[in-house]
Amino acid sequence: MQAVNFKEGDFINRSRLYGRYSWRTNLSEYSSLSAGAALGIVNYNFRGSQAGAGGSSTVMDGSIGIWYSWKRLYLGVAGQQILRNQLQPINQQFQLERYWNCNMFYSFQISHVLDFTPHLYTRLQKGTDNVQVAGVFDIYDLVSAGVNLKYKRGVAFIVGLKNIKVGNSTFSLYASYLAGTNSPSILDDNAVEFYLSFQR
Repeated sequence: MQAVNFKEGDFINRSRLYGRYSWRTNLSEYSSLSAGAALGIVNYNFRGSQAGAGGSSTVMDGSIGIWYSWKRLYLGVAGQQILRNQLQPINQQFQLERYWNCNMFYSFQISHVLDFTPHLYTRLQKGTDNVQVAGVFDIYDLVSAGVNLKYKRGVAFIVGLKNIKVGNSTFSLYASYLAGTNSPSILDDNAVEFYLSFQR
């Protein structure tokens, strides 16, 4: 299960809740291939103000993806918002356009307690220049902290807890703060983001 919340200023709140299923197989001693799918809901909530009334809208959403790993190298491609649904929380429609994410990262073991992982991410979508480069430190594979440089948008700071065991389940919780932005579109920028995942 995955829950994500994006809060934009005082008036816009976007939430996503997904159930996920993944499959993995070993190709060799050092490599593996995995695939997965997610299905859930997306909610846009606009808080009312003196300038206008608020509103809320919820639709179904889904995604699919595939990953290849070799030792500490990971390459992935995922199709997002594949259902292409529309939301209308106010007197304006918001189209969830389909797009593709391409990810690559490699984990370096600096010491027995510290790993460093550089990430490269790009979104393949018409009319969008979305490229991100990030560096994340993991301590004891439990605490994460890093920086994400977002092209034409700004710099985000990331902190999180990962692989927290509770019985037979595992939780991860991340938060990021976008310190500055060059984007003219408020709907493409999120000052504060939260990510929560649950596995068992």
